[in-house]
Amino acid sequence: VNFSFRNLAPFLFVKEDVMISERSPIYVGSYTDRTLCFNIFKFLLTGIDDSTLKKTEKKEIWTAKKSANIDLLTQLLEDEIEKIDLLKRQQDEIAQSNFDEMNLNEIEAIQTEITELNDQLSQNERLKHKLQADIAYNENLKYKFHLLKEQYLSDIERLQFIDEGSFLLNQLYATKCPHCGETITEFGLHNHEDINMEDVNQSCSFEIEKIQKNLKELQKSIITVESIMEDLHEEFLKVIDGAAILKKNLESVLHPKLANLQEQWDRSLQHNVLLSEMESANAQVEYLQTLITNTSSTKHKNNENSNDEIIKTINESSFPTMLETNLKNCLFLENASLPITFYMNSDQELDFLIKGEEREVFGKGYRSIISSIFQATLMLYCKAKDLPHLNSLILDSPVNAFKDTDENEQLPKSIQNRFFNFLYSNFKDSQIIVIENSSVPEDLANKINILEFTRDKTKGRYGFF
Repeated sequence: VNFSFRNLAPFLFVKEDVMISERSPIYVGSYTDRTLCFNIFKFLLTGIDDSTLKKTEKKEIWTAKKSANIDLLTQLLEDEIEKIDLLKRQQDEIAQSNFDEMNLNEIEAIQTEITELNDQLSQNERLKHKLQADIAYNENLKYKFHLLKEQYLSDIERLQFIDEGSFLLNQLYATKCPHCGETITEFGLHNHEDINMEDVNQSCSFEIEKIQKNLKELQKSIITVESIMEDLHEEFLKVIDGAAILKKNLESVLHPKLANLQEQWDRSLQHNVLLSEMESANAQVEYLQTLITNTSSTKHKNNENSNDEIIKTINESSFPTMLETNLKNCLFLENASLPITFYMNSDQELDFLIKGEEREVFGKGYRSIISSIFQATLMLYCKAKDLPHLNSLILDSPVNAFKDTDENEQLPKSIQNRFFNFLYSNFKDSQIIVIENSSVPEDLANKINILEFTRDKTKGRYGFF
């Protein structure tokens, strides 16, 4: 459980019935909380909690788990042995390949050659695309040249038609003026300049001669383009043939050779992997055999009595000596030996012996004072050792318990005064609240804070609320 203020409260607020009880002042509540109360007190005295404790199993449970572990390890061992047999059979089926450094170098050389051939194929492919583009360009150019040639021939035919047509036109009699479109009645009335057909015919001749020259140049260009296309087609076929040779070399020579070497390499790798797995399996067999041997030889360890160690630690601490000193200052003779020893009583609860006597043999009144001094000493010890404590304590009727005892115990006035002086002297920088009906010594009356409950509204304090 987590430590909280609720765990610390019984050591801070001590009720009257707890102080006079025969039960150890360490314990409150039901008996099912004995382990919790014991370890809370241990934590207050040592500052050591139980977070590092390990649970020890019962022998029956431990034996059953041990048997189950051995069975599991045995099954794992049998599986590994069966695995080794399977690996041996696989190793017999795979012939060991004599693959050496020379074969690796050969693979690297073939791969390098394949890379170079692939580069050449890439170059050929790029060249092929370039040639195709050039051929398409020249075909387009040739097509345009033929269109231009047809245009030139059409122009020559048109000019020749004009030359021949002019002769025929001169043979015709014009009824309408070709310039103004009016009917010709008298030639004299139409003084328009007539077209000189000789000039027209001469112009047509000059134009035809010019077009024929262009046509000759165009024909030369067409021949040149056809020659270039022929060269491009020839080079394109060479590139295709070269690519075919390279592919044939790759597919029929290099790839089969590389595949053969890689097959040998794979067999060699597979053989080495089997050897490695067999070594690992053999090591696992040895490890499992060691585990089985060690597990079989282990013996059950009984639960260690951690309570004995805690009690020993408490008895070896300064707390018993401090409690002895405080008890002598308040209740017993100061010059007498009063050893305090913690032990586990018949109820399996931590208690302490006072000079070899059980604390519970003392009367109720004395048990009340002893319990009060015990709680006060615990507070002083925690403060001295810098251990957790609230540095505050409330005691309910530690002195008044003497009045209700069956044994008619009487607390001497001197012991009562010693008890109050002990509280005053040791807790000046702490807070001690004592709920009590008895009066305090006169020399302390002005040194401590006294609240008197009078049930009288004219003096003191009427009541708690």
